[in-house]
Amino acid sequence: TKKLLREQTKEYSTPGFDKKMIKKLYKCAPNLAVLYMKFIFPFLPILDGDFLGKIFSNETVEFNDINGGSPLFTLLLAKIGKGWERHDTSMSIFFDDQELPILKNRNELFTVAWNLLQDELHTPDLTTVKSLILFFQIISFKKYSQSNSFERTVLSNLVSVCFTLGLHVDCSDWKIPDDEKALRKRLWWTVFIMEKWNNFVVGTPSLINEKSYNVEIPSDINELFEDVSQYFSDTNSKKFFLKLIELTFILNDTDEKLFSFQCVPKEEKPDAIRGFEEKLSIWYDGFKEVESASSVPFHSITLSYFVLKLILFRSRFQIYGVNKFKDICFDDAKVLLRDIVKFLRNLPSLVIHGFWYNWSRSLFMYIKDFSLLLVVISSTKEQSLEVLNIIKDFREWLEMNSKTLCLLWTTLLRINTATSSIGTQFKNSLKRR
Repeated sequence: TKKLLREQTKEYSTPGFDKKMIKKLYKCAPNLAVLYMKFIFPFLPILDGDFLGKIFSNETVEFNDINGGSPLFTLLLAKIGKGWERHDTSMSIFFDDQELPILKNRNELFTVAWNLLQDELHTPDLTTVKSLILFFQIISFKKYSQSNSFERTVLSNLVSVCFTLGLHVDCSDWKIPDDEKALRKRLWWTVFIMEKWNNFVVGTPSLINEKSYNVEIPSDINELFEDVSQYFSDTNSKKFFLKLIELTFILNDTDEKLFSFQCVPKEEKPDAIRGFEEKLSIWYDGFKEVESASSVPFHSITLSYFVLKLILFRSRFQIYGVNKFKDICFDDAKVLLRDIVKFLRNLPSLVIHGFWYNWSRSLFMYIKDFSLLLVVISSTKEQSLEVLNIIKDFREWLEMNSKTLCLLWTTLLRINTATSSIGTQFKNSLKRR
Protein backbone atom coordinates (compact mmCIF):
# COMPACT_ATOMS: atom_id res chain seq x y z
CA THR A 1 0.00 0.00 0.00
CA LYS A 2 2.80 2.40 0.89
CA LYS A 3 4.48 1.69 -2.43
CA LEU A 4 1.26 2.40 -4.33
CA LEU A 5 0.81 5.66 -2.43
CA ARG A 6 4.37 6.72 -3.25
CA GLU A 7 3.73 5.98 -6.93
CA GLN A 8 0.50 7.95 -6.74
CA THR A 9 2.35 10.93 -5.27
CA LYS A 10 4.85 10.75 -8.12
CA GLU A 11 2.00 10.81 -10.60
CA TYR A 12 0.45 13.90 -9.04
CA SER A 13 3.85 15.58 -9.02
CA THR A 14 4.05 15.56 -12.80
CA PRO A 15 6.08 18.62 -13.89
CA GLY A 16 3.73 21.49 -14.67
CA PHE A 17 0.87 19.93 -12.68
CA ASP A 18 1.41 19.85 -8.93
CA LYS A 19 -0.82 19.33 -5.91
CA LYS A 20 -1.49 23.04 -5.57
CA MET A 21 -2.94 23.19 -9.08
CA ILE A 22 -4.99 20.05 -8.50
CA LYS A 23 -6.57 21.49 -5.34
CA LYS A 24 -7.29 24.71 -7.23
CA LEU A 25 -9.12 22.74 -9.92
CA TYR A 26 -11.09 20.75 -7.36
CA LYS A 27 -12.39 23.96 -5.79
CA CYS A 28 -14.03 25.02 -9.04
CA ALA A 29 -15.37 21.54 -9.87
CA PRO A 30 -19.01 22.54 -9.13
CA ASN A 31 -18.72 25.52 -11.51
CA LEU A 32 -17.14 23.32 -14.16
CA ALA A 33 -19.88 20.73 -13.78
CA VAL A 34 -22.63 23.34 -14.17
CA LEU A 35 -21.06 24.68 -17.36
CA TYR A 36 -20.54 21.17 -18.70
CA MET A 37 -24.12 20.10 -18.01
CA LYS A 38 -25.50 23.21 -19.69
CA PHE A 39 -23.32 23.47 -22.79
CA ILE A 40 -21.59 20.13 -23.41
CA PHE A 41 -23.46 17.27 -21.75
CA PRO A 42 -26.21 17.01 -24.44
CA PHE A 43 -23.43 16.22 -26.94
CA LEU A 44 -20.99 14.26 -24.74
CA PRO A 45 -23.18 12.83 -21.93
CA ILE A 46 -20.35 11.32 -19.90
CA LEU A 47 -20.82 12.81 -16.42
CA ASP A 48 -22.65 10.49 -14.04
CA GLY A 49 -24.99 10.91 -11.10
CA ASP A 50 -22.43 9.76 -8.54
CA PHE A 51 -19.85 12.30 -9.69
CA LEU A 52 -22.40 15.13 -9.79
CA GLY A 53 -23.82 14.13 -6.42
CA LYS A 54 -20.38 14.37 -4.81
CA ILE A 55 -19.43 17.77 -6.10
CA PHE A 56 -22.87 19.33 -5.58
CA SER A 57 -23.28 18.00 -2.06
CA ASN A 58 -22.18 19.83 1.06
CA GLU A 59 -19.79 17.00 1.84
CA THR A 60 -17.08 17.80 -0.70
CA VAL A 61 -14.21 16.78 1.55
CA GLU A 62 -13.78 13.45 -0.21
CA PHE A 63 -13.67 15.06 -3.63
CA ASN A 64 -11.36 17.84 -2.53
CA ASP A 65 -9.02 15.29 -1.03
CA ILE A 66 -6.25 14.61 -3.53
CA ASN A 67 -6.84 10.86 -3.19
CA GLY A 68 -10.60 11.12 -3.71
CA GLY A 69 -10.98 12.44 -7.24
CA SER A 70 -9.28 12.16 -10.61
CA PRO A 71 -6.79 14.99 -11.25
CA LEU A 72 -6.60 14.06 -14.94
CA PHE A 73 -10.34 14.12 -15.50
CA THR A 74 -10.75 17.37 -13.56
CA LEU A 75 -7.95 18.98 -15.60
CA LEU A 76 -9.62 17.99 -18.89
CA LEU A 77 -13.01 19.09 -17.57
CA ALA A 78 -11.47 22.47 -16.78
CA LYS A 79 -9.91 22.75 -20.23
CA ILE A 80 -13.09 21.95 -22.14
CA GLY A 81 -15.22 24.04 -19.75
CA LYS A 82 -12.96 27.07 -20.03
CA GLY A 83 -14.54 27.88 -23.39
CA TRP A 84 -17.77 28.74 -21.59
CA GLU A 85 -16.33 30.58 -18.57
CA ARG A 86 -17.87 33.83 -19.84
CA HIS A 87 -21.23 32.40 -18.76
CA ASP A 88 -20.07 32.14 -15.13
CA THR A 89 -18.66 35.36 -13.69
CA SER A 90 -17.27 33.57 -10.63
CA MET A 91 -14.97 31.43 -12.79
CA SER A 92 -12.38 34.21 -12.91
CA ILE A 93 -11.77 33.59 -9.23
CA PHE A 94 -10.63 30.05 -10.00
CA PHE A 95 -9.16 30.42 -13.46
CA ASP A 96 -6.27 32.69 -12.61
CA ASP A 97 -3.80 32.26 -15.46
CA GLN A 98 -0.94 32.82 -13.03
CA GLU A 99 -2.03 29.95 -10.79
CA LEU A 100 -3.19 27.62 -13.59
CA PRO A 101 -0.84 28.37 -16.50
CA ILE A 102 -1.25 24.83 -17.81
CA LEU A 103 -4.72 25.70 -19.15
CA LYS A 104 -3.18 28.35 -21.40
CA ASN A 105 -0.22 26.30 -22.61
CA ARG A 106 -1.61 23.75 -25.07
CA ASN A 107 1.58 21.74 -25.47
CA GLU A 108 2.21 21.51 -21.74
CA LEU A 109 -1.37 20.49 -21.01
CA PHE A 110 -1.36 17.74 -23.63
CA THR A 111 2.00 16.43 -22.45
CA VAL A 112 0.83 16.25 -18.84
CA ALA A 113 -2.55 14.74 -19.78
CA TRP A 114 -0.98 12.12 -22.05
CA ASN A 115 1.55 11.12 -19.38
CA LEU A 116 -1.23 10.72 -16.83
CA LEU A 117 -3.32 8.76 -19.32
CA GLN A 118 -0.44 6.36 -19.92
CA ASP A 119 -0.38 5.66 -16.17
CA GLU A 120 -4.14 5.10 -16.05
CA LEU A 121 -4.17 2.79 -19.07
CA HIS A 122 -2.40 0.13 -17.01
CA THR A 123 -5.50 -0.21 -14.79
CA PRO A 124 -8.32 1.65 -16.54
CA ASP A 125 -11.78 2.31 -15.14
CA LEU A 126 -14.82 4.24 -16.33
CA THR A 127 -13.18 7.54 -15.42
CA THR A 128 -10.34 6.64 -17.76
CA VAL A 129 -12.90 6.30 -20.57
CA LYS A 130 -14.30 9.73 -19.71
CA SER A 131 -10.82 11.24 -19.70
CA LEU A 132 -9.98 9.72 -23.08
CA ILE A 133 -13.23 11.03 -24.56
CA LEU A 134 -12.49 14.58 -23.40
CA PHE A 135 -8.83 14.35 -24.41
CA PHE A 136 -9.74 13.14 -27.90
CA GLN A 137 -12.32 15.90 -28.30
CA ILE A 138 -9.90 18.59 -27.10
CA ILE A 139 -6.80 17.64 -29.10
CA SER A 140 -8.72 17.95 -32.37
CA PHE A 141 -9.33 21.66 -31.88
CA LYS A 142 -6.19 23.12 -33.35
CA LYS A 143 -5.52 25.79 -35.89
CA TYR A 144 -3.00 24.64 -38.44
CA SER A 145 -3.45 20.99 -39.37
CA GLN A 146 -5.92 18.24 -40.05
CA SER A 147 -6.30 14.90 -38.30
CA ASN A 148 -3.02 13.13 -37.59
CA SER A 149 -1.75 9.74 -36.46
CA PHE A 150 -1.60 10.79 -32.80
CA GLU A 151 -5.34 11.44 -32.79
CA ARG A 152 -5.84 7.99 -34.32
CA THR A 153 -3.72 6.55 -31.50
CA VAL A 154 -5.86 8.22 -28.85
CA LEU A 155 -9.04 6.97 -30.53
CA SER A 156 -7.63 3.45 -30.76
CA ASN A 157 -6.77 3.53 -27.07
CA LEU A 158 -10.26 4.75 -26.27
CA VAL A 159 -11.94 1.89 -28.14
CA SER A 160 -9.51 -0.64 -26.66
CA VAL A 161 -10.27 0.49 -23.10
CA CYS A 162 -14.01 0.19 -23.81
CA PHE A 163 -13.53 -3.42 -24.88
CA THR A 164 -11.31 -4.09 -21.85
CA LEU A 165 -13.99 -2.79 -19.48
CA GLY A 166 -16.79 -4.65 -21.29
CA LEU A 167 -18.70 -1.56 -22.38
CA HIS A 168 -19.47 -3.33 -25.66
CA VAL A 169 -21.49 -5.98 -23.79
CA ASP A 170 -25.14 -5.42 -22.91
CA CYS A 171 -25.20 -4.97 -19.14
CA SER A 172 -29.00 -4.89 -18.74
CA ASP A 173 -29.06 -8.19 -16.83
CA TRP A 174 -25.88 -7.61 -14.84
CA LYS A 175 -26.11 -7.44 -11.06
CA ILE A 176 -24.82 -3.88 -10.84
CA PRO A 177 -26.61 -0.65 -9.82
CA ASP A 178 -29.01 0.77 -12.41
CA ASP A 179 -27.07 4.05 -12.36
CA GLU A 180 -23.91 2.26 -13.46
CA LYS A 181 -25.82 0.48 -16.21
CA ALA A 182 -27.03 3.82 -17.57
CA LEU A 183 -23.52 5.29 -17.46
CA ARG A 184 -21.92 2.29 -19.17
CA LYS A 185 -24.43 2.45 -22.00
CA ARG A 186 -24.01 6.22 -22.46
CA LEU A 187 -20.25 5.88 -22.54
CA TRP A 188 -20.47 3.09 -25.12
CA TRP A 189 -22.74 5.03 -27.47
CA THR A 190 -20.65 8.18 -27.09
CA VAL A 191 -17.52 6.27 -28.07
CA PHE A 192 -19.39 4.48 -30.87
CA ILE A 193 -20.49 7.81 -32.34
CA MET A 194 -17.07 9.44 -32.07
CA GLU A 195 -15.28 6.40 -33.52
CA LYS A 196 -17.59 6.00 -36.51
CA TRP A 197 -17.61 9.65 -37.56
CA ASN A 198 -13.93 10.35 -36.98
CA ASN A 199 -12.72 7.28 -38.84
CA PHE A 200 -15.15 7.86 -41.70
CA VAL A 201 -14.21 11.48 -42.36
CA VAL A 202 -10.49 10.67 -42.54
CA GLY A 203 -11.01 7.50 -44.59
CA THR A 204 -9.64 4.96 -42.10
CA PRO A 205 -11.33 1.62 -41.32
CA SER A 206 -13.69 1.48 -38.38
CA LEU A 207 -12.42 -0.15 -35.20
CA ILE A 208 -15.93 -1.34 -34.26
CA ASN A 209 -17.94 -3.78 -36.36
CA GLU A 210 -21.52 -4.91 -35.81
CA LYS A 211 -20.41 -8.34 -34.57
CA SER A 212 -18.20 -6.92 -31.83
CA TYR A 213 -20.94 -5.53 -29.55
CA ASN A 214 -24.48 -6.31 -28.44
CA VAL A 215 -25.50 -3.14 -26.59
CA GLU A 216 -29.03 -2.25 -27.65
CA ILE A 217 -30.47 1.20 -28.08
CA PRO A 218 -33.00 1.59 -25.24
CA SER A 219 -36.64 1.90 -26.21
CA ASP A 220 -37.09 4.35 -23.31
CA ILE A 221 -34.55 7.15 -23.72
CA ASN A 222 -35.02 8.18 -20.07
CA GLU A 223 -33.51 4.84 -19.09
CA LEU A 224 -30.22 5.92 -20.67
CA PHE A 225 -30.11 9.03 -18.45
CA GLU A 226 -31.59 7.55 -15.30
CA ASP A 227 -28.57 8.33 -13.11
CA VAL A 228 -28.53 12.04 -14.05
CA SER A 229 -32.29 12.65 -14.16
CA GLN A 230 -31.97 15.07 -11.26
CA TYR A 231 -29.53 17.25 -13.21
CA PHE A 232 -30.59 16.67 -16.83
CA SER A 233 -34.33 16.66 -17.42
CA ASP A 234 -34.63 18.08 -20.95
CA THR A 235 -36.45 15.29 -22.79
CA ASN A 236 -35.74 16.75 -26.22
CA SER A 237 -32.00 16.90 -25.54
CA LYS A 238 -32.17 13.25 -24.54
CA LYS A 239 -33.98 12.47 -27.79
CA PHE A 240 -31.26 14.33 -29.67
CA PHE A 241 -28.68 11.83 -28.46
CA LEU A 242 -30.89 9.02 -29.73
CA LYS A 243 -31.22 10.76 -33.13
CA LEU A 244 -27.46 11.08 -33.29
CA ILE A 245 -27.08 7.35 -32.71
CA GLU A 246 -29.58 6.71 -35.52
CA LEU A 247 -27.69 9.01 -37.90
CA THR A 248 -24.47 7.23 -37.02
CA PHE A 249 -26.02 3.90 -38.03
CA ILE A 250 -26.95 5.43 -41.41
CA LEU A 251 -23.38 6.64 -41.76
CA ASN A 252 -22.05 3.19 -40.92
CA ASP A 253 -24.32 1.51 -43.50
CA THR A 254 -23.30 4.10 -46.09
CA ASP A 255 -19.65 3.42 -45.45
CA GLU A 256 -20.04 -0.36 -45.68
CA LYS A 257 -22.21 -0.46 -48.80
CA LEU A 258 -20.64 2.35 -50.83
CA PHE A 259 -17.01 2.73 -49.76
CA SER A 260 -15.71 -0.43 -48.09
CA PHE A 261 -13.89 -3.33 -49.77
CA GLN A 262 -17.13 -5.32 -49.31
CA CYS A 263 -19.32 -2.64 -50.88
CA VAL A 264 -22.19 -3.52 -53.19
CA PRO A 265 -21.43 -3.96 -56.92
CA LYS A 266 -21.19 -0.75 -58.93
CA GLU A 267 -24.44 -1.38 -60.80
CA GLU A 268 -26.32 -1.65 -57.47
CA LYS A 269 -24.92 1.52 -55.97
CA PRO A 270 -27.45 3.99 -57.51
CA ASP A 271 -30.31 2.09 -55.85
CA ALA A 272 -28.36 1.94 -52.58
CA ILE A 273 -27.79 5.71 -52.72
CA ARG A 274 -31.50 6.36 -53.26
CA GLY A 275 -32.25 4.14 -50.27
CA PHE A 276 -29.85 6.14 -48.07
CA GLU A 277 -31.38 9.41 -49.26
CA GLU A 278 -34.81 8.16 -48.21
CA LYS A 279 -33.46 7.14 -44.81
CA LEU A 280 -31.84 10.55 -44.37
CA SER A 281 -35.06 12.32 -45.33
CA ILE A 282 -37.05 10.35 -42.74
CA TRP A 283 -34.34 10.92 -40.15
CA TYR A 284 -34.25 14.68 -40.78
CA ASP A 285 -38.03 15.02 -40.44
CA GLY A 286 -37.82 13.47 -36.98
CA PHE A 287 -34.72 15.48 -36.11
CA LYS A 288 -36.41 18.80 -36.93
CA GLU A 289 -39.22 18.01 -34.51
CA VAL A 290 -36.71 17.41 -31.72
CA GLU A 291 -34.63 20.46 -32.66
CA SER A 292 -37.56 22.87 -32.78
CA ALA A 293 -38.69 21.86 -29.29
CA SER A 294 -35.26 22.01 -27.67
CA SER A 295 -33.35 24.96 -26.25
CA VAL A 296 -30.02 23.36 -27.21
CA PRO A 297 -28.62 24.18 -30.69
CA PHE A 298 -27.68 21.02 -32.56
CA HIS A 299 -25.83 22.72 -35.41
CA SER A 300 -22.91 20.31 -35.32
CA ILE A 301 -25.08 17.29 -36.08
CA THR A 302 -27.13 19.22 -38.65
CA LEU A 303 -23.90 19.88 -40.53
CA SER A 304 -23.06 16.17 -40.26
CA TYR A 305 -26.40 15.35 -41.87
CA PHE A 306 -25.80 17.81 -44.72
CA VAL A 307 -22.31 16.49 -45.43
CA LEU A 308 -23.57 12.92 -45.39
CA LYS A 309 -25.98 13.93 -48.17
CA LEU A 310 -23.07 15.58 -49.94
CA ILE A 311 -21.04 12.38 -49.70
CA LEU A 312 -23.81 10.53 -51.52
CA PHE A 313 -23.33 12.94 -54.44
CA ARG A 314 -19.59 12.22 -54.34
CA SER A 315 -20.42 8.54 -54.61
CA ARG A 316 -22.59 9.23 -57.65
CA PHE A 317 -19.70 11.13 -59.20
CA GLN A 318 -17.48 8.06 -58.79
CA ILE A 319 -20.13 5.88 -60.41
CA TYR A 320 -21.20 8.08 -63.32
CA GLY A 321 -18.06 9.99 -64.20
CA VAL A 322 -17.91 13.68 -65.14
CA ASN A 323 -20.26 13.90 -68.12
CA LYS A 324 -23.13 11.82 -66.81
CA PHE A 325 -22.87 13.41 -63.36
CA LYS A 326 -23.15 16.87 -64.91
CA ASP A 327 -26.25 15.84 -66.87
CA ILE A 328 -28.05 14.07 -64.02
CA CYS A 329 -26.79 15.50 -60.72
CA PHE A 330 -25.14 18.90 -61.17
CA ASP A 331 -28.17 21.08 -60.46
CA ASP A 332 -29.23 19.10 -57.38
CA ALA A 333 -25.66 19.10 -56.08
CA LYS A 334 -25.50 22.87 -56.51
CA VAL A 335 -28.77 23.29 -54.58
CA LEU A 336 -27.40 21.16 -51.73
CA LEU A 337 -24.21 23.21 -51.60
CA ARG A 338 -26.25 26.42 -51.49
CA ASP A 339 -28.43 25.01 -48.69
CA ILE A 340 -25.35 24.10 -46.64
CA VAL A 341 -23.81 27.56 -46.98
CA LYS A 342 -27.16 29.20 -46.23
CA PHE A 343 -27.46 27.07 -43.09
CA LEU A 344 -23.99 28.18 -41.93
CA ARG A 345 -24.59 31.86 -42.68
CA ASN A 346 -27.86 31.82 -40.72
CA LEU A 347 -26.24 30.46 -37.57
CA PRO A 348 -26.21 33.02 -34.73
CA SER A 349 -22.79 34.00 -33.41
CA LEU A 350 -23.51 32.39 -30.04
CA VAL A 351 -24.26 29.10 -31.77
CA ILE A 352 -21.21 29.28 -34.04
CA HIS A 353 -19.01 29.59 -30.98
CA GLY A 354 -20.86 26.86 -29.15
CA PHE A 355 -20.11 23.14 -29.16
CA TRP A 356 -18.77 21.40 -32.27
CA TYR A 357 -17.88 17.72 -32.46
CA ASN A 358 -14.23 17.16 -33.30
CA TRP A 359 -15.07 15.57 -36.67
CA SER A 360 -16.70 18.85 -37.75
CA ARG A 361 -13.25 20.09 -38.76
CA SER A 362 -13.17 17.52 -41.57
CA LEU A 363 -16.76 18.29 -42.57
CA PHE A 364 -15.78 21.84 -43.52
CA MET A 365 -13.00 20.39 -45.67
CA TYR A 366 -15.56 18.13 -47.39
CA ILE A 367 -17.67 21.19 -48.22
CA LYS A 368 -14.62 22.95 -49.62
CA ASP A 369 -13.63 19.98 -51.77
CA PHE A 370 -17.14 19.47 -53.09
CA SER A 371 -17.61 23.12 -54.01
CA LEU A 372 -14.31 23.16 -55.90
CA LEU A 373 -15.30 19.97 -57.70
CA LEU A 374 -18.47 21.64 -58.98
CA VAL A 375 -16.45 24.61 -60.24
CA VAL A 376 -14.01 22.37 -62.09
CA ILE A 377 -16.70 20.31 -63.83
CA SER A 378 -18.95 23.25 -64.73
CA SER A 379 -19.83 23.22 -68.43
CA THR A 380 -20.78 26.87 -68.86
CA LYS A 381 -19.71 30.28 -67.66
CA GLU A 382 -23.06 30.67 -65.90
CA GLN A 383 -22.62 27.43 -63.95
CA SER A 384 -19.12 28.42 -62.91
CA LEU A 385 -20.24 31.84 -61.73
CA GLU A 386 -23.13 30.38 -59.73
CA VAL A 387 -20.86 27.99 -57.87
CA LEU A 388 -18.15 30.61 -57.39
CA ASN A 389 -20.74 32.93 -55.79
CA ILE A 390 -21.67 30.15 -53.36
CA ILE A 391 -17.99 29.59 -52.60
CA LYS A 392 -17.59 33.35 -52.07
CA ASP A 393 -20.34 33.28 -49.43
CA PHE A 394 -18.76 30.22 -47.79
CA ARG A 395 -15.32 31.84 -47.75
CA GLU A 396 -16.70 35.07 -46.24
CA TRP A 397 -18.35 33.04 -43.49
CA LEU A 398 -15.05 31.25 -42.81
CA GLU A 399 -13.15 34.54 -42.70
CA MET A 400 -15.65 36.06 -40.30
CA ASN A 401 -15.48 33.18 -37.81
CA SER A 402 -12.07 31.51 -38.19
CA LYS A 403 -10.29 33.82 -35.76
CA THR A 404 -12.41 32.63 -32.87
CA LEU A 405 -13.25 29.11 -34.11
CA CYS A 406 -9.88 27.54 -34.83
CA LEU A 407 -11.18 24.39 -36.55
CA LEU A 408 -12.14 26.57 -39.55
CA TRP A 409 -8.66 27.92 -40.17
CA THR A 410 -7.25 25.13 -42.36
CA THR A 411 -10.36 25.10 -44.55
CA LEU A 412 -10.11 28.86 -45.02
CA LEU A 413 -6.43 28.67 -45.90
CA ARG A 414 -6.96 25.96 -48.50
CA ILE A 415 -10.07 27.47 -50.06
CA ASN A 416 -8.25 30.80 -50.46
CA THR A 417 -5.36 29.09 -52.21
CA ALA A 418 -7.63 27.03 -54.47
CA THR A 419 -10.02 29.84 -55.44
CA SER A 420 -7.12 32.15 -56.22
CA SER A 421 -5.77 29.59 -58.67
CA ILE A 422 -9.20 28.81 -60.13
CA GLY A 423 -10.03 32.50 -60.43
CA THR A 424 -6.90 33.15 -62.49
CA GLN A 425 -7.65 30.21 -64.78
CA PHE A 426 -11.27 31.29 -65.11
CA LYS A 427 -10.32 34.85 -66.12
CA ASN A 428 -7.83 33.52 -68.67
CA SER A 429 -10.47 31.23 -70.18
CA LEU A 430 -12.88 34.18 -70.53
CA LYS A 431 -10.22 36.17 -72.35
CA ARG A 432 -9.67 33.31 -74.78
CA ARG A 433 -13.39 33.20 -75.48
